Order: sequence, then structure tokens, then C-alpha cells
Amino acid sequence: MTRCTFFGKWIGVGVLALAVVGLLACANSEQHIARDRNIVVLPLAPYEDGVEAYHLGDFSTALRIWQPLADGGDVRALTSAGLMYQTGRGIERDPVVAAQYYSRAANMGFPAAQNSLAVLYESGLGVRRDLIQAVALFRLAAEQDYIPAIYNLGRVYQYGVGIERDFGEAVKWFKRAEALQRGSKGHGKK
Repeated sequence: MTRCTFFGKWIGVGVLALAVVGLLACANSEQHIARDRNIVVLPLAPYEDGVEAYHLGDFSTALRIWQPLADGGDVRALTSAGLMYQTGRGIERDPVVAAQYYSRAANMGFPAAQNSLAVLYESGLGVRRDLIQAVALFRLAAEQDYIPAIYNLGRVYQYGVGIERDFGEAVKWFKRAEALQRGSKGHGKK
């Protein structure tokens, strides 16, 4: 394994970890986003029951709770189900299905889904690798102050992934992520 491949895999793991933490941490803060845009967020209790099951390691129950919500267009449930298909928790791993779930929620403007779908486009997991699409999705989510996406946008500028390398832009996005992290939870516009 080359050094680049080794570090690339660790970067991918870090990006996925950020997505998981960001998605689960923002479960309670998405109600205000729904008022700002046409995002479907169904009643909080059923989704929260899925979050609790997920945290307890009962992934099949979490998916069973989220599936009807996802079918109804709840962006949190779509994104959570996508994560489960991406990671193979509670279901057989299927990155193609994960991309479909993320895409539905991303098309409704949900930043966590946009970021997660961008990660798939960047890696070519479940979709044809498309770095330009990855950068566009990172930017859409970052413009909604979604911290993991802001970090990812800084990273692609730093390394020139799908975009011209620009350390000044990278620093700008990293500083923005840091400022938001200090001042808020970073799960959407205030």
C-alpha cells in the first residue's frame, strides 16, 4: 500500500466519522431549518427513538423506525438510513442504496445528506467518482454552515481534490469551521 493510499483511507475514515457525529448530533436542531426551507421533518419522537436505538447498538431497530419516516420523505431518516446502508450497520452494506437515500435528502437541501453524498462522489463509493460534483455538494452544505462540510471544503482546497489547490481558501474555510464550532453546534444556519 502506498503512503498516499494509506493516508487517503484514514482521511476517508475521518470524513465518515465526522459525518456520523454531525448527523447524530444535529437530530434535535433540524426543526428550525425546516421552517427556513421546504424540508420535510416528521414528528420528532419516532426519529429520536431510532437515534436512541442506534446509540444502544440496536441498528436493525433503528432502521425499522427510520424506514417509514424515510419513505415519507423525512430528511433526517433518509440520511440516517443512507448512513446505515453505507456502513452496513443493521443491514447489508450497499453503497448504491446509500447514495440513493442521501440523494433524496440532498435534493431537498439537507446539509448532512449533501455532505454525505459528496463523500461518496469523492470516493466513488456507490456512485461514479465525480470530484466536481463532490466539491459542489460540499459547498452547498458548507453554505448552510454545516461544519463537517465546511471542513471537507477546506480539505479539498488544501489538497486540490476536484478543485485547484488554494491554501488561502482552505484556511478561510477551516477558520469558518472553527468559528462556528466555538459559537454554535454548526448544524445549519442560526
